[in-house]
Amino acid sequence: MINKIKTLISLYMNSDIDLSSWRTVRERYFWASYYIFYSLANTLLTNENCISLISDEVKEKFSEITIDTKNIQVQNSDELVALYQTYLSEDYCINNNEFIFIKTKDVRDNLGSYYTPCELADVIIQEVFNKLKLNESAHHQIIEKKIVDLSCGAGDFIITFLDICKSKFNKSVFEAICKNIYCYDIDPIALLILKTRLIEKYKNIKLIKNIYLCNSITKTVPSLHEVATGRLYAKGKALDVPKFDIIIGNPPWEKIRFEEKKFLNHYCSNCISKSDVLNILSKQNTDNYKYFLSIKNDIELLKKQIKTERKYVYTAVGELNTYALFAELSINSLNKNGIVCLILKSSLFKTPTYKSFFHFLMKSKYIDTIYLFKNTKKIFNIDSREEFCVSFFKENKEEEFYLGTGLTSPEDIKTVEVVKLNKTFLKKCNPLTEMIPNIESKKDISFLEKIYFLKTFDEYYPDCNYGRLVHLTNHSQYIQKEKTNKNIPIYEGKFIELYTGNYATFNGLSTELKYKNKASALPILDPYGSVLPEERYFINIDFWKKLSTRYSEDYFICWRSLTSATNRRTMLATLLPFMPTCQSIQFLQTKSKKDLIIILALFNSVVFDYIVRLKMAGLDLTQTIVRQIPIPSPDCFLKEIIFKGIKASYYVHILSRIKFIYKNEMRLTSFFSNLSSYNIENLDIKTAISEIDMLIAKLYEIDKNIFFGIIETFSDFYSDNEKKYIYNNMP
Repeated sequence: MINKIKTLISLYMNSDIDLSSWRTVRERYFWASYYIFYSLANTLLTNENCISLISDEVKEKFSEITIDTKNIQVQNSDELVALYQTYLSEDYCINNNEFIFIKTKDVRDNLGSYYTPCELADVIIQEVFNKLKLNESAHHQIIEKKIVDLSCGAGDFIITFLDICKSKFNKSVFEAICKNIYCYDIDPIALLILKTRLIEKYKNIKLIKNIYLCNSITKTVPSLHEVATGRLYAKGKALDVPKFDIIIGNPPWEKIRFEEKKFLNHYCSNCISKSDVLNILSKQNTDNYKYFLSIKNDIELLKKQIKTERKYVYTAVGELNTYALFAELSINSLNKNGIVCLILKSSLFKTPTYKSFFHFLMKSKYIDTIYLFKNTKKIFNIDSREEFCVSFFKENKEEEFYLGTGLTSPEDIKTVEVVKLNKTFLKKCNPLTEMIPNIESKKDISFLEKIYFLKTFDEYYPDCNYGRLVHLTNHSQYIQKEKTNKNIPIYEGKFIELYTGNYATFNGLSTELKYKNKASALPILDPYGSVLPEERYFINIDFWKKLSTRYSEDYFICWRSLTSATNRRTMLATLLPFMPTCQSIQFLQTKSKKDLIIILALFNSVVFDYIVRLKMAGLDLTQTIVRQIPIPSPDCFLKEIIFKGIKASYYVHILSRIKFIYKNEMRLTSFFSNLSSYNIENLDIKTAISEIDMLIAKLYEIDKNIFFGIIETFSDFYSDNEKKYIYNNMP
């Protein structure tokens, strides 16, 4: 069926249209899509009911469309929803003066349309009923409640809510509930499908009276013409939105920003760089350029409006994320004794950006329960590493809430063992943010409680000088692709692994592969050998001197900033001479060489890495995370221990192995030259790393069983033989 739809639309788009006009293409594509799905809805409803789904403006537009839809039909509205979801997974582009469909997620990104699986919606709505104690005898309570989905899409949550109501209450109560159902969305086709579902399923035309085309974030109604031309964020007429008693939904998880390359790729293929954007725009006629600016300006004005009007006091921070804005909007739209249940990104409760919002929720006693999910079983058709949460907000008596962790399927909500967290625990775990750590089980909580008698990295090393300096885009005017006597190389995160800055290189790659978007470097055969990476970018020396004036030490510890808690290892750090590094690397400097050795050993240890994973909310390992990690006192490193038959301080044992690991790194010869240690012989690099891990675990005062539990979480790092060696040699 989806292929038939694409064929019909392609034939229509490629007939009697100026494909060089961007606005015309976008508008015609919208109306063709709208007409197709209206025609499919018409196969399910009576003609009278179907006509009631659309306005006179839409009827007039449809009268101009010449698409023969008599050979397409659906059996029911569920099939209609599935078709639209599939349709959203593809987008259009103009290629060789022809309209074609391409596989992409960009149209979903624009609308935020990743619809909720019915199994998840069902479990969530059942939980809403449980929390509000809305059983069969509660009909007097529920008929007074206003229910809303502020980003309803095709209505999965609302349909589920109504199904449960129909099963619990009699006909008159159900009809009373229907009068208080509200739905808002920015996508007219999704709303058309929702109306179709409601009429087909419940045979009640009155159900569609409170369904609105609306930008919920601004509470405005855009004109249909603007939506048709892709101006989803154009300023519209104000809409009076009441407060509600039950707010449910899965708001979009997108950033509010204009992505020029994505926009232009609809009309000009292979737009991959900033220079391509400028080149394409320079060749356009006035109408296309004005259209480009109109969409860009809509988004910029919306961002400015959101930040200046202060309707979003806590979530209008940094790059604006729709899921965060919808969370604050929902809290502000709630009546007393009401409940909010939303599917959100877990980062809302973990990342420092939203610290103020989380603190507001805690202080207001609004958080009831949060269920943390990992998308490993692909509940949503997005990256399996993505994390999200099902969050319930309602007024409570205490500054505490229930947390369920490690969920992977909808049914887990019914069986997961929740734990109660309070402000005291959060302050211990994350003293700088007081937000939720990245815990997956009660075992993680027990571990955090055990180690938090230790002070944090920031408390022991308050004078570290942190940095992330060169930005390849923001500083592009000072960056070149060819080496000259006026520039120096820029190091990238791809070059870094545990105890080495020689992990990968751009040597041997063609210019196209070297500079393509998300380019991959080639692995160096021996990352602990003497071969150095070949860089691809170089920064002007004079500009680098200005940029780095705050950093006076000759050496620094670098770590990959772009990483993940699901990677083979999360913290990957190395020691290097001070040099330009791009935004994919974070670094720190300290005056003492001894401190650098201790910090490097800590950073690369599995224990430190495990704690980092418990704090990683996204893909950016920032200094804020590092500074909150509990560590043993630096004084402990001076204690003596007999290890592998040699009596020495922990520091000397560790230093000796780090010197061994870096024995081929000529750039660090001077650094190690005056540091006293003992010789290491007949050892391979991985064994040396494992022995440092053992010593760090001992300093953390972690027993063997807990240490091995930690090692097992890094299943791809140590082999069975390496684990056996650690077990037999643990001091």
